[in-house]
Amino acid sequence: MVSKGNSNAILPGNFNDKFKNNIRDMFIYQYKGISKNKKFSDFKRKFTDKNQLPSTFSNDISNLKEVFAENSEIIFSNKNTPCYCTIDSRFVENNPFFSLYRYTVGKPDISFFIIVLALNSNIDYIDNLQDYFINEYKNEVERFKKEQAKYNNKNSWDNIPKSTKKDIFSDFTEIVLNEYRNSISGTFAEYISACCKKVNPYTLELENDFPYKNYKTLNQLYDLYKILDNYNYFSQKNFKNTLFDLEKLGIVESKKFKKSYCYKLKDNMLNNILKDIKENDFCNMINFFSETTVLGVVGTFINNRIGNKKNIFSYKHKYFYNTLNDYNICDLLCAIKNNLWIKVFYRNGINLISQSFVCYPIEIRQSTYNGRQHLICYNPEFRSVTSIRIDFIDRIVKTDFHENHSAEIENAIESTKYLWGVGYNDFVNGNVKGKIKVHNVSIKLKVEDNEEYIVDRVVRESRLGKFSIEKNILTFTATVTQPGEMYSWIKTFAKRILSVTVDEVNVTETVLSDFVTETTENSNSKHIFENQPPAKNENSNLYSDQIFNEIFNLDYEKAGNCIIQHLKGNYNQSDELFKNDFDLTTVDIFELKDSSINSFYDLLPLTKIEIQWLKYCVNNSKAKLFLEENQLSKLKEIFTVEENDLPISSINYYDKFKSHNEIADTDIYIDNFKKIVKAFTDEKSVKINYKSVNNSAVTRLVNIGLIEYSNKDDKFRIYCKKEKSVSVYNLERINSVEILSDSYNRNSAEKNIKNYILNQRKEITLEFTNVKNIPDRLLTEFTPWEKLCTRLDDRYNVTIKYDSPDSFEIVTRLLSYGKNIKILKDTGNVKTELENRINKQLSM
Repeated sequence: MVSKGNSNAILPGNFNDKFKNNIRDMFIYQYKGISKNKKFSDFKRKFTDKNQLPSTFSNDISNLKEVFAENSEIIFSNKNTPCYCTIDSRFVENNPFFSLYRYTVGKPDISFFIIVLALNSNIDYIDNLQDYFINEYKNEVERFKKEQAKYNNKNSWDNIPKSTKKDIFSDFTEIVLNEYRNSISGTFAEYISACCKKVNPYTLELENDFPYKNYKTLNQLYDLYKILDNYNYFSQKNFKNTLFDLEKLGIVESKKFKKSYCYKLKDNMLNNILKDIKENDFCNMINFFSETTVLGVVGTFINNRIGNKKNIFSYKHKYFYNTLNDYNICDLLCAIKNNLWIKVFYRNGINLISQSFVCYPIEIRQSTYNGRQHLICYNPEFRSVTSIRIDFIDRIVKTDFHENHSAEIENAIESTKYLWGVGYNDFVNGNVKGKIKVHNVSIKLKVEDNEEYIVDRVVRESRLGKFSIEKNILTFTATVTQPGEMYSWIKTFAKRILSVTVDEVNVTETVLSDFVTETTENSNSKHIFENQPPAKNENSNLYSDQIFNEIFNLDYEKAGNCIIQHLKGNYNQSDELFKNDFDLTTVDIFELKDSSINSFYDLLPLTKIEIQWLKYCVNNSKAKLFLEENQLSKLKEIFTVEENDLPISSINYYDKFKSHNEIADTDIYIDNFKKIVKAFTDEKSVKINYKSVNNSAVTRLVNIGLIEYSNKDDKFRIYCKKEKSVSVYNLERINSVEILSDSYNRNSAEKNIKNYILNQRKEITLEFTNVKNIPDRLLTEFTPWEKLCTRLDDRYNVTIKYDSPDSFEIVTRLLSYGKNIKILKDTGNVKTELENRINKQLSM
């Protein structure tokens, strides 16, 4: 739909293989651009595509900095080394990487705006002009009759030939149009005669032979467009393509009419849908799901229609970068839904090896623990089920594939039931040619009488396993396809591991070998798929153009709002948006019926992807935390799930903690949550009664400074500032909430809590080498924390900032790496605790 691009616009084809990968390298890996040894400069050698020359890198970084200019949370390096950025996710209001989706290709095309205005029921432009036109034409006919009366030809109008009447009509339209605006040609007469309420030049009557109410024909719309865009207008074929794009987005619908088509704007206006629903509650729901689920950028599009309401929640364990994978996830969900074979263009983020291969997508899995997103797929060439990292996918296309592999695909699907993690660590050629091979893993842990928290942890993290406990020995069993995937998790129980067996074979020493000695072998053992030749009918953009689309572009938003303000008489064209391309005064033929309209989005129906995402939200169990049951029922009735919708809810957040406490689904919990949100929004103190650690009921009067949600824990917590400390309350342990009349300054409370946390913050510096894929594993896992990684020769140093209360979590995460990491410095107690646990384990 766009004719020209601006300097910072991103072409859809470059979204993944250029900007997304640059952000990944700067944000996750960092060391690629800040190596202490100058000979290491991955940004200078990474470009293998002829369209990605090293000389463009500085410009790309400048563009990215401009994209994120309003996101102060992104901490870029200085001008001398502009090659890394980092984020402290704890205090980030909105995901800053959403911004990238609003910088798609550039300068607005006026055809889009004309179509929306012409089809909108809140816009008046035909009736007023046509009434004027008819009245003036009647006056012209009366003048003609009077002129003829001088010659006693009283009935001359009825008797003269139709051709003469048509000439009179044509001459008159030219005069009227010249009077209305000199720049308009006689084409306007063609438009008037083609509209559904057209003037018959012979009878002076309005004809209405158009069968569909509120529809307009292609010719009607195109004739209007030609008149208004008289600088550089499209051909009718290109204009029809614009209508096709809008129909694909779900903005317009079409019907066949005679030998052409007619069009109508969809009725999915957000303002109408939200009648009788509290805007703040709805926005809180949208903001929450934007930050906690896939395709969250769609939530920002919806929120932007309302007016960018503030996100009141803070998010822990938030992997911001994953939002850049939504571009791929759209296509993958579409392929999974429609049972499509796809070709994947893939490039490992560490070794940069490019691959392309055909596969059948089965499932998307995301780890809430380490942030990785994997596609489980079947590879027909090797007759195997495998997994690939979604953030390493550059491009996805549909491809023709006619071989029958249904039996092996069923085996692959069966295999996922026994997958411990989110992906297959080891590629095995032909692993689904026959019956799936599974292994029985058994773990024995020593648990003291006062260590119920260990049992609770096993319950939360049990996934597909089962456990029993007898005489201080906890036995955990699981049937899995890849026992090795469990070893990292098993090592987090160091100092209490008694034994680990796989198919009754003791593998305890193997599991704990990293605690004894450092691994020396190189980690680049991942299977490399050879590039496969192009197949017939390879088509890109299965669905990703639904979220990476110019109608969500910042320039489109600005241009649309300029048009609205001009129609309201509040705007004089002084901007270069339409300069030399479109005269803003040409839209003066349109008139706003509703003076409350201030944004062009008020005239734009919800797109298909926005509706599908809203369906997911209102049908999610957590929606009841934000909206009343009657409100949800109304929205569910509007947003009925259709068979061809993307299966957003099918994404498997595999390692999200389980909770044996079902209170989160009770009316008490929901009521407490809503009261806390209301008190926080209204800046009112609350009285809470909660269950303490020893299960006694305690009452406190508190001022809430922060409401935090953890995706990994699946828990809400509130932070309240005391005199010299911060108290934290888990919502599941709160029995009741009473909103008090006392007010407080929420911004001040939030600032005090943030300062307290920052003052208690610790730093740990680690050193590691490229073994067992540690650079990627560790740096990806710790992206929610503010960090900085550098490289010197074959060694890597990373400094991570963490909150003191998170020491236990940092210890647990680092245990899985064993002696493959060295702690060079720690201002907290992580190093001491880590060494203590490993030594105790080795002495058992």
